[in-house]
Amino acid sequence: QLTAERAQALDSIDFEWEIAQNKFACSSEVWQMRYEELKSFKAETGHCRVPRKFDKNQALSNWVSKQRQHYKLKVDNKTSQMTAERTQALESIGFGWQVAKYELVRNDEGWQRRYEELKRFKA
Repeated sequence: QLTAERAQALDSIDFEWEIAQNKFACSSEVWQMRYEELKSFKAETGHCRVPRKFDKNQALSNWVSKQRQHYKLKVDNKTSQMTAERTQALESIGFGWQVAKYELVRNDEGWQRRYEELKRFKA
């Protein structure tokens, strides 16, 4: 029996009830919906690094984390929901599989961009 208190606790962490009730029927629809949300996030922020604690859309943050988990499973030749099509779609928008590596690249790009701006300013 799921108590009201437990249901409220699940709601507080953006539990996706539809997936729990019909996991396989809607998983591709939910994946596509979250992918579109990630594209919108990137359009707003310029990157795909959704924070772990993202009050605006915690479900998106959880989904991003799951994509990295499923990608690692796929790379390790384990059962995964990550398909070649999903991998390609995420990579096409600049999704980083390893956040630390991606951060270093972004920081280098940002430094270089600012350095070029400084050179133009000093000229």
